[in-house]
Amino acid sequence: MNNVRGSLLRLFLLLCVPFLLVAGADYGYELKLSKRSVFVKEPVLLTFRVWQTDPKQVIFFEFAPKEERWMRVRLLRETRDESIRGRSVTFRYLIVPEKEGEIPLRFSFVVKRTTETRLQYNNTGEPVKAKAIDTTDTREVIPPEILQVRPLPKAVPLVGDYHLDISVDKRETAAYSPLYLTIRLRGVGAMPERIDFEPAIEHVRTFADDPKIVTRYESDGIHYDATFSYALLGFNDFLIPSVTMEAFSYRRNELYRLESKAIPISVKTADAAALVESGMHPESVYETIETVKRWGIYLFIFGCGYLSAVLVGRLRGRVTRKSLPERFKKEVRSARSAKTLLELLVRTDPLRYAVWIDDLEKAVYRGRSVDLAAIRKAVLKAA
Repeated sequence: MNNVRGSLLRLFLLLCVPFLLVAGADYGYELKLSKRSVFVKEPVLLTFRVWQTDPKQVIFFEFAPKEERWMRVRLLRETRDESIRGRSVTFRYLIVPEKEGEIPLRFSFVVKRTTETRLQYNNTGEPVKAKAIDTTDTREVIPPEILQVRPLPKAVPLVGDYHLDISVDKRETAAYSPLYLTIRLRGVGAMPERIDFEPAIEHVRTFADDPKIVTRYESDGIHYDATFSYALLGFNDFLIPSVTMEAFSYRRNELYRLESKAIPISVKTADAAALVESGMHPESVYETIETVKRWGIYLFIFGCGYLSAVLVGRLRGRVTRKSLPERFKKEVRSARSAKTLLELLVRTDPLRYAVWIDDLEKAVYRGRSVDLAAIRKAVLKAA
């Protein structure tokens, strides 16, 4: 009988211990994961809410998942609330696992306690911050959470739901006139790997602008919106090739492909057939007379303009044909960066300075080293 009573007493104490521990604590918390079984690079929302259970205490809380090599952690927002019942804080983190397997999530949780007296003593009139006042810090243990991370069915550059849009400012252009190509990639998921859409088209020169990338971290993942801009310079008809990318949607649990249509571009050049045809039908005598009269008027106007230019040039002191080349040379000498010199050469004569434009493009957009002084010297010599 005594053994039975002893067993019942021990059982009663064991059942009461958790209750006593919780009742004796001055805070409570809850931790939630949006999902526990995910694919590699599938974002997970972690929400940790902590509140104080004793309103007479002065308590501050610090919380963060411990970062590992296999995951990316991003704080979305930290919401604080104060009421007569005490302080409460909600932390929201976005976690992106980058390897498969059974992955433990570990946490750093610090409770900072102080008193009204210590708080008033440290308060200098500025906003109260937990790190700026005298507190007694306690590192509390939170059991780790386990993520089941599945491998991707195939290694792909995009994980999530993405859209690809491609446009050109025109489909017909003239030789020596640039055409502008815009490629936009946007979607929600994990951060894409490094992407380069620069088209390789034979006999077409491509000039790339710096991509404009906007990212926003939200509870459903990383919102990604990137615009890539290119100027294309061709001298004959050409075809902008289709762009294809493979992706995986963890929401639909399927692989899919982003693919654009090829875009044919028409380049207008001098119409040789029209020139030949006009040579096969000589003008009549009257047409010849009219042509001579018209050219006579043009020459007269040109002569007046020339004389005026000479007179104005003498009055101003010195205006020669070398003014523009001299100004170009001055701009070349003053170009202190590869990008500045590249823009100058493209604007002036992209064909004449094509060799140096190619070297400067590799330096500006691909990070290769270049001897800027040597290029300036070569350009000045060729000018």
